[in-house]
Amino acid sequence: MTITQNSERQYVLQGEVVVNVADFTGALPLVNPGESHEAIAVPKNAIVVGGQWITTTAWDDTGATETYDMACGDGGVRARYLPVTSAVDAATAAGQHLLVPTGFVYTADDDVSVSLVASSGAVAMSTGAGILQVMYTVTGRSNENQE
Repeated sequence: MTITQNSERQYVLQGEVVVNVADFTGALPLVNPGESHEAIAVPKNAIVVGGQWITTTAWDDTGATETYDMACGDGGVRARYLPVTSAVDAATAAGQHLLVPTGFVYTADDDVSVSLVASSGAVAMSTGAGILQVMYTVTGRSNENQE
């Protein structure tokens, strides 16, 4: 049996959003570590193929001993793409943290979300910012044909 090749191709879509400590106002300190904040909408049949969290300003807990970690997921799994266990310490880890694509196909419109999880202590933060970039394709979509 021969695989029937498909000449249809699609571009990878990318959503980007800046997340600031003020976006979590009222949510810090985190009493419910499962609380997520919707950041980038994705359509039905989307598959996340890449992305990153970029810390641009360290998340400052006003000098206390609390530790906060970033997570990135969606309405179904809060840490689907950037699990808390990936050790992205929001207060000290500057730079780029790659999302981990899982091959999950959205069966309905959803949002990729971010969570700030208190791993110890619980004090409100005064500063912090980052950029979430999510790259995805949509099953059944094509932009052009390859010749």
